[in-house]
Amino acid sequence: MTCVRCLRTFSVVTLLIFVVGLAGCSVTHLRVSDYLAGFSTAPAGPPRKAPIPAAVVLAIPETEAAKPTALTPAMQKELVERVRTNLRDTKVAISSIASPIVLPGDGKGALTPERLRQIGKETGMQHLLVLILSSQSVQRVQEYPIIETELFARMDAALVDLTAGQILLTTAGEEDYILAQRRDVARTIGYPRIYYRTQTTTGPFTLPEGDPFKELGKIAFTAATDQLLLALQTD
Repeated sequence: MTCVRCLRTFSVVTLLIFVVGLAGCSVTHLRVSDYLAGFSTAPAGPPRKAPIPAAVVLAIPETEAAKPTALTPAMQKELVERVRTNLRDTKVAISSIASPIVLPGDGKGALTPERLRQIGKETGMQHLLVLILSSQSVQRVQEYPIIETELFARMDAALVDLTAGQILLTTAGEEDYILAQRRDVARTIGYPRIYYRTQTTTGPFTLPEGDPFKELGKIAFTAATDQLLLALQTD
């Protein structure tokens, strides 16, 4: 009888933790306008006939860089290269890639004309496509021994005219993926595993070879980047 009560108590606690996790799924991010300071929005005008040549720079807030899902330098390079090679038939043509920059704190108001113009001088470009990474995660306890971490990844983009101090366009891409781990052992034949938010632990899924949180970040931010590219092609 005692065992039955224990099991019922455990089930209720597990359910409560799961519900709290679901409540946390309503996440909020800073938007690209929150990061930019001192820029004005360009007035509406006729569409350009040719893509705008620009340099691209990846900006990462310190709070984002400190997370276990933060991208490694190699992953950051792959992400920017993905943007450069896949911006086809859009308003922007990437001519140069600048070194990634780290924004203080959460990055709010850190992208000033002065800072971005310095990057413009280094790349020799008048226009700059700024890519900003941000994410939030929610941990959800499932039936023992599985525990899930859902990562909501976002990439914001702003094309700025450094000479005029104007924002020419803004857009963003978002996606979320889940990392499932076992609480009884660190690694088994089938765990940890990463899968899309609409999938289940049964698959399809990816088995990370290295740090599972780094791999979760890579997969989620790559998917968010692809959504950003789609948005740039349709805007």
